[in-house]
Amino acid sequence: MPSKEFEDARKLQRLENQINHLNIELLNTNYEEQTKNTLKEILEETFSRYLALADQYRINSFEIKKINDIVTKHIK
Repeated sequence: MPSKEFEDARKLQRLENQINHLNIELLNTNYEEQTKNTLKEILEETFSRYLALADQYRINSFEIKKINDIVTKHIK
């Protein structure tokens, strides 16, 4: 039969492993959120540039807005 110290050490090791796993999940979530936010910022800037070009060259901006809506849905 294992000693109490050995059992406590095993429990502590399991707890440490669980904490490490949760930290990794948190880092992944933060990275995904950061990436998503960066993509949204790039999309917003690109979209505003396309709208400015559409106005400048008198292009129908409806198609550009439609494309933006489709891409935005995939990023969310």
